[in-house]
Amino acid sequence: MIFDASAANVTGYIEMYGVMPPGSSPSVEFEIAPRPDAPALATATGRVLGSSEPDRFVSTGSVNIDKLSPGDYVLRAVLSVNGQPAGRIFRTFRKD
Repeated sequence: MIFDASAANVTGYIEMYGVMPPGSSPSVEFEIAPRPDAPALATATGRVLGSSEPDRFVSTGSVNIDKLSPGDYVLRAVLSVNGQPAGRIFRTFRKD
């Protein structure tokens, strides 16, 4: 996660490893929520890029947080492969 407490956006960065069937289409949604299990307050579609390694993908995405009240939030990355949920991770951040 790339974050400055005074910034208007939070940027997520994840690396995904693993064998995917040929022709698979991974996608990532980045979400801001007050807790890991809470509904998203803001979302952004991540950009997924392949690499020189056939089983490695990188995704980045920025979510706008300038309208959020000060407090603690999570940035979630929700991974799907061919439209099917495949995993999620999150990191906590504090907006001043």
